[in-house]
Amino acid sequence: MWASLLVLGFLGCGRKPTVAVLPASTENLQKIANAYRLATDNLGVAPRSLDDLLPALKQLGYGPEVLKSPDDGEDYVIVWGVDYRYAQGNPVLAYERRGRDGIRLVNLLHFIVPVSPEDFKKLSLPPGHQTPP
Repeated sequence: MWASLLVLGFLGCGRKPTVAVLPASTENLQKIANAYRLATDNLGVAPRSLDDLLPALKQLGYGPEVLKSPDDGEDYVIVWGVDYRYAQGNPVLAYERRGRDGIRLVNLLHFIVPVSPEDFKKLSLPPGHQTPP
């Protein structure tokens, strides 16, 4: 009985729930991360190319439009071969090629952050990864 009164009290407090809408680029990077993890699970190894990632994107119902940043109009840079199951820390999975206003969004394993050019240079990228100019 007390539980139902408590629920009714919360429902009757007059507040409407707040819904946060993610910026499109943040949402795209999250979808890429979801597909990246699914591809890793499906393949048994981290994806090594777009061909490895596309089936997981499709399986999740995402179209190819999620691969392009609405902030800079360019394809996201995806860091291939990062196996989330064994990664230490928060390795980079994908990032905006240029971003907007000097800041690019970066998808670290568990979250997406805006990064300045100076901080981007400090990120953990796999050996041999070539960042675009």
